[in-house]
Amino acid sequence: MPIRLDLSPILEYPEAWRRQGKGLLFSSEVLWWHAQHSTPEALAMPAASLLGGYALENLLKGLRVKQL
Repeated sequence: MPIRLDLSPILEYPEAWRRQGKGLLFSSEVLWWHAQHSTPEALAMPAASLLGGYALENLLKGLRVKQL
């Protein structure tokens, strides 16, 4: 039986979105650095871009929650 977590109360806090976004941004920066310092065929570049996009999405959601 899978464990079910109800995270809906956390979604109402802009700080939770900001922290998640900052964590994703940090992960993106680490992968980006790795991609720049490895072979040109590194697969880290698309992953870093994806994480950066998720970070931006979370930060924007945090702003929206704060506005509401």
